[in-house]
Parts: sequence; C-alpha cells; structure tokens
Amino acid sequence: MESAPDLTRYGVLCRDVVFIRKDQTLVQAIEKIGNCLKLACEDYDNYHHFSIEEKVRYDNYITYSVNSLFWIHRKLTGKMEDNEEIMHELEKVRSAMVRMKEIKDNATKPRLDGKAAKRFIRAGLYDAQQPHQKKPKLPTKPTKLSRNTQRNGAEC
Repeated sequence: MESAPDLTRYGVLCRDVVFIRKDQTLVQAIEKIGNCLKLACEDYDNYHHFSIEEKVRYDNYITYSVNSLFWIHRKLTGKMEDNEEIMHELEKVRSAMVRMKEIKDNATKPRLDGKAAKRFIRAGLYDAQQPHQKKPKLPTKPTKLSRNTQRNGAEC
C-alpha cells in the first residue's frame, strides 16, 4: 500500500515505481554531497595550516564539487544550453587532478641506482669455473709521431 506522503509528494506519479526510485536515489546523492561539502567547509578553518599539496588537493576538490553541483542544478532545471563551458571547466579540473596524482606518484616512486644494478648483474653472471677475463683493449689511433716513424722506417 502507498503511504500518504508518497501520494502527496509524487501526485500523479505515485504509481511510477521507477520514477520514485530515481527520485529517492537523487535525494540520497544530494544528501551525501551536502555532507561532504559540510566536511569540506569545516576543513577550511584549518586551510592556512595545510601543506602545499593538501591545499592543491583541497582546492581541486572544492572546484570540482562546485562545478559538478552547478552542472547538476542546470541539468535539473532544464537549462542545458550553456553546459559546454561547465563541462570544459570540469575537464580542466580533472586534468589538474591527474597532473597532481602524477606529481605525487613521481615523488614517491622508487629510484633505480644504475651503478648498483650493474654490480648486481655482474655478480649474478659471474662463474667461478671460468677465469676472470679483462676486456681486450681496443687499438688506439696512430698519432702523428708514430706515422712519421713508420714512413721513415726509424723507430725512436
């Protein structure tokens, strides 16, 4: 049976189960967004104590949230003619968030020590049965002095 609030809230659409579920989902999503924004507003009191990375993350979060809410508002009110600008702004914020993640990942990724890696490889390829062989020296270019001695047939 339908409850009285559903009849008054949805009117003619009170029997449309799909519409009612979508409306309830929208209401829940708006409540979640509201709670997140309340937390963000509370964090703003400590903004001057944030590190640069935290400030960038916070600014991106707030910018993305406000632009998203404005886009949702425009969509719900049926004013979709100028949403390209909003979508462009959202894309800029997304790219800034991706760039911030790349910078963070780059700063925390492990670095390879090339010299140590060469030593490990050389030690791993070492065979105790074979004598240690040095690299053969490449012939050096003849100098002017050695060319002159070869032509004259005289040696120093």
